[in-house]
Amino acid sequence: MEHSEKIVYRNHPSLSNYFIFYVVGGGVSLLFYHFDNIPAALVSLVILIIVVAILRARHLFTITADRAIAREGLISRDTTEIQLKYILGTRITQGITERILGIGSVEIFSSAETSSRIYFRGIRDPHAVKDMINQLLQA
Repeated sequence: MEHSEKIVYRNHPSLSNYFIFYVVGGGVSLLFYHFDNIPAALVSLVILIIVVAILRARHLFTITADRAIAREGLISRDTTEIQLKYILGTRITQGITERILGIGSVEIFSSAETSSRIYFRGIRDPHAVKDMINQLLQA
């Protein structure tokens, strides 16, 4: 990314995106706690925190004044970008759980053949991100 590009939005998936991990991991910890295995309960909570942190860090979503960029991976990296001038439209998807948690995914469509679409998955307030993209397109 060039130094002159103004970053309008930069974020990782929302912590709420990993709700099922909290339910399962919390349940496992409670089970250990219930059977008086407090060290195992604490270890399972630490593992839960580490797993969620790694999964969250694997994805980075950025919108600049010129491009929308989705990056995936920690060691190896897959980067997809669409220049704003090639964006045809956006679409928001939210399941019932995502709506309750205030998260969703924004799909960005492109007219360029090299990268026809990118996804910002599990982000907080996807409607605000879509509105941000639409404002940049109108500018």
